Amino acid sequence: MKVLGIVGLPGSGKGELSKIADQMHIPVVVMGDVIREEVQKAGFPPTGENMGIISRALRERDGMAAIAIACIPVVERLESELVLIDGLRGDAEVRVLQKHFSNFVLIAVTAPDEMRFARLCSRKRSDDMSSFADLHERDAREVSFGLLNAMEMADIRIENVTDIETFKRDVISVLNTLRIQQIEQIDQIEQINRLVADTSRESEQIGEELSRQAGILGELVSRFKLRDSGGIFPPSALSTSTDIAQGFTDTEPFYSGDTTKQREPNSAVSAH
Repeated sequence: MKVLGIVGLPGSGKGELSKIADQMHIPVVVMGDVIREEVQKAGFPPTGENMGIISRALRERDGMAAIAIACIPVVERLESELVLIDGLRGDAEVRVLQKHFSNFVLIAVTAPDEMRFARLCSRKRSDDMSSFADLHERDAREVSFGLLNAMEMADIRIENVTDIETFKRDVISVLNTLRIQQIEQIDQIEQINRLVADTSRESEQIGEELSRQAGILGELVSRFKLRDSGGIFPPSALSTSTDIAQGFTDTEPFYSGDTTKQREPNSAVSAH
């Protein structure tokens, strides 16, 4: 599984990137939605202030990576080859996801303050703002979570500085590249698995052949050991062969070169 994380200041285009990913049939897990659910569970309206309060409370209770940790089981349940997490807020969250998902890619989205403010004002969401002061206040809150540090850790940066169509083309290009890379990695893994399986079968065949050869060798050894129990080779024949060998290894040569001193072969040779 390849997991993509998105970081960026409010209004930079993270939500638009998530929409494009969804249109490309890439599952999206929105961390902000997790926080909104917690706010609603607490019985408060999901305003920017309340979401900030709940975010801080969760992080104080479970650490700065609390929201990312809560998202991990959600991501794993999707069982998809490519998943996108929207709304990372700090470097602690990035490190947790990098450690948990070996194939993790962080994407940073950037945009000028003026463009971010205009987008936030046009969204008509309960946690949006009405002035630059509100934007700077929210930026400060996000930065306090380690957002700028997280953005510096990004593997890919997308600048959202022109029109929406250009941004869409850039996002689609990046996501397609990452998807192709994932497909290629899956193909490589499958090829490796097939190679391992083939090697295993070959090893089994070699093992079977070695076992067969060992069996044959064991049978031959057993036959030779039967010489004293009336086995396939009669004891007399085996003892005669032994005597012959001993006759030729005596200290006195069988033939000394002098015909007058040539000795008779031992009885075993004569009998044989």
